[in-house]
Amino acid sequence: MNMKLSEAASYGYVTILISKSPSIELLTDILEHEKTIDISTAVARGILPVEYTRLSRYEDVESIDNAVYSFYLELIRELSKYLPNLYSRYLETFIEIYDIDRIAISLETRGSKSLEYMFSRFGSIAQSLTGYRADLLHNDYKMCLESESIIECVHRVYLSRVVAVLKFLSTPSLNNIVLIDARRSVDALHLFVLIRLYSYLMNVQKLKKERIVIDMFLERYRLARHLRDIFLRVINGIERGIDRDISLLLVYESKYINRELKDMLIYSPTLLDRLTYLLIEKFYESKLVRYIAMKKYRW
Repeated sequence: MNMKLSEAASYGYVTILISKSPSIELLTDILEHEKTIDISTAVARGILPVEYTRLSRYEDVESIDNAVYSFYLELIRELSKYLPNLYSRYLETFIEIYDIDRIAISLETRGSKSLEYMFSRFGSIAQSLTGYRADLLHNDYKMCLESESIIECVHRVYLSRVVAVLKFLSTPSLNNIVLIDARRSVDALHLFVLIRLYSYLMNVQKLKKERIVIDMFLERYRLARHLRDIFLRVINGIERGIDRDISLLLVYESKYINRELKDMLIYSPTLLDRLTYLLIEKFYESKLVRYIAMKKYRW
């Protein structure tokens, strides 16, 4: 039985998912000002949905990571099941950002075996979601194993891959007769990926008591003028926040980028822009939920 929704019905479906999602603004405000919040309290107060309750049962970091990851993958599977086939490749490619974060964590140990393992995951994600043969997907990233800055390389490769998919969606073909305007989503993905990368580098530099030169970063990763202004607003907000408390870097990143992307995407009449907003919103939701669940492991 075909469960695929039409473009219009999919727009409504994604809109409902956005409306039911925990508020990023509320989550970041709570994490910034309430130091004692935990999963059980957040669920009891209606801040998080009931299904997150099971996170409070886990007793180790790896179990929490796997559970949060499973929530995110389930969302992608559901979207892949109901949205038109045209969007499947976008979903398959977007999800790679989550594994890039896991690579960033593995870099702390810098073991070649763990890095090879993390890179090998890229080839299996899409296949597990839709059955699509993706055996060679991870090869795009393999060159990054030889890079001087692995984390910069994987972000650069990811951005090129996801933008290529968006450009495919906006190019008329036999499978895509209706022209989709992907400009807002392309802009949003540029901002999202570069702010993710900048935040990672910012955290590394802060720990070394050094500072990133924004102009040099922007010269290396060119942004259109209208995106530069948004990028600088987000980065300045993050910088102001971490001057007070560097441990809340993720919270400030989530807060300021969500604010900008909501203005950019949420009022768009296209399914693609709504979907892009949902995917990025859910990414940050997963990060903030993980942050709350991990609180018991921090002094």
